[in-house]
Amino acid sequence: LGPNGIFYAEYRTSLVGPYDDDPSDSLAAYRVSDGSLLWRRHLPHRAAEYPAVGRLGPHGPLAVLVVMGQNPTFNMPAAMDAAILKGNGGGLRSWTMAVDAVTGEALWTFEDERWNSAVAAGETPGRACVPHPHASPTIGGDGTVYVASGLSGALHAIREANGDGAITPDEVTTFHASSAFLHGPALAPGMAVAAPCWGPIYVFRD
Repeated sequence: LGPNGIFYAEYRTSLVGPYDDDPSDSLAAYRVSDGSLLWRRHLPHRAAEYPAVGRLGPHGPLAVLVVMGQNPTFNMPAAMDAAILKGNGGGLRSWTMAVDAVTGEALWTFEDERWNSAVAAGETPGRACVPHPHASPTIGGDGTVYVASGLSGALHAIREANGDGAITPDEVTTFHASSAFLHGPALAPGMAVAAPCWGPIYVFRD
């Protein structure tokens, strides 16, 4: 739910598997006051998580952040893992996209590195978190977007600084946790706290 009185929903209506894109992958905006649909846009990849809404900086646009991608699965024998990867181009993929909250137009897209296993980082036999490809994004007051990977355990801080609609390496800072994330980081003034599936808890200060 955005500060503009609009509710944003990321969803799919198809029952296709956890690796495939589908024409029903969508992001929609509904006016809370009367439930009317304001816009709906197709997502280019598998809809995977709840969106986040916030401004991309004090003077930036109000944006909806959506994550998309291929889900990890339960721990499995190496041969089954290899077969899944072979059927998906050698690795699982995930994306984060910023969308203009008013128009639904894409502002930028960030693709994470492919993950070379069908199982999330830190999973072991008998210990399963099975997160989504990314946790829901978190948006800082300065417009930085924090994205926690449910595949590799990478925690990205993304700041599209020059407004050109492209995320370059110098606009991304990455921390690699010990295991994958189910939830995104929590923010407070001068502090971010992140807890992957199997710990430990990481605290970052300015």
